[in-house]
Amino acid sequence: MKSTLKAALVPIAVLVVAAAILIFRATRVPHNAPSSAADALPTVTTVHPRLQNNYESLTLPATVSAWEETPIYAQVAGYMDRMRVDIGSRVRKGDVMAHIAVPELQQSLADAKARLEEAQSSELQAEQSNNLKQLSYQRLAQVRKSDPDFVAQQDVDTASTDSQVAHGALQLAKASVDSARAQIGRLEALLQYSTIRAPFNGIVTQRSVNPGDLIQNFSSSNTGALPLFTVSHTDVVRVFLTIPEREVSFVDRGEPATIQLDALPGLVFSGTITRFAGAIDPQSRTMRAEIDLPNPKETLQAGMFGSATARLHILAGSVVLPSAALHQVLPGQSVTKASENHSNYVYVIRNGKAYQVFVTPLSDDGIHVSVNGLSRSDDVVVGTSESLANGMAVQANNDQQDGSQ
Repeated sequence: MKSTLKAALVPIAVLVVAAAILIFRATRVPHNAPSSAADALPTVTTVHPRLQNNYESLTLPATVSAWEETPIYAQVAGYMDRMRVDIGSRVRKGDVMAHIAVPELQQSLADAKARLEEAQSSELQAEQSNNLKQLSYQRLAQVRKSDPDFVAQQDVDTASTDSQVAHGALQLAKASVDSARAQIGRLEALLQYSTIRAPFNGIVTQRSVNPGDLIQNFSSSNTGALPLFTVSHTDVVRVFLTIPEREVSFVDRGEPATIQLDALPGLVFSGTITRFAGAIDPQSRTMRAEIDLPNPKETLQAGMFGSATARLHILAGSVVLPSAALHQVLPGQSVTKASENHSNYVYVIRNGKAYQVFVTPLSDDGIHVSVNGLSRSDDVVVGTSESLANGMAVQANNDQQDGSQ
């Protein structure tokens, strides 16, 4: 009986031992399992900022204007007789654009010429009378000198007075001739204004008259006469921009600039600051600057609007990072009291933890950003910041490209 019971207990003991071995193996920690919580920390890529001379730039609204633009007014009154140009017509300097009929001016010129002929005739008579009076006086004076008893002194004095009067009349006649000639010159000069000519090579951009219209003399008109035409020279254009007062001291001629226009998306035009006013507008607190752009194909039209990015000055020894390292404070995101006036930050690894460091961007070309607020030795996190929090422990994987990726 005892033998039978002993035989039955042996298999049970074997099963218990086997179960214990399985439980031990299942609960044993393997050698390659994480040995600490640090092994499960998130991994971030970091770079060291690099130092380089960078340039601060400023983007401002810009307007295109013609190199030269002149409204052409009438200097004589009359009627529009002939027109040889219209809007869009191309002209060269001196080309006839229109002709104004000025019958009253032509009649005044004819009258002036007639008065000149009359004055010249009077001058001829006065000259002849003067010559005769001079000759009579000289003869009487000579006889009186040789034979005082033959010619009385009174006769000599009378001849002298007549000679002087005749000389005065001759001078008056000469002045009348000069006046008549001056009047003719003035009228002829005015008559030249009846032919409207192009002041320079360009294109007609405005026209406000039609054949047969009554034309007023702009210089004597009190009704605000409109220009007959407007001519623009656009082979070269001026791009105007206004520099804020705080940046005025950094503006210099020759600084490079790029222009983008709303009407020409995708096109970038390069130029330099050509000139600036040298004085600040007290109303807007800005200074006007100009950029000259060649426009041989007339791609740029006067009046186009866009933006100009001008390089202002060098930022010596700027700290440069990949643009992906810079983050903006989101609406509602809490910041420290010391950083509440900043809107940009980066994550810097210190003692194995990621900390927000607020910085001031200086320039950003979309690939690299120049900032203030970091040192060359900082480990800066590159990439998304959504999974990070201020003070979070992380594992850093440093990128040896030092901010130049």
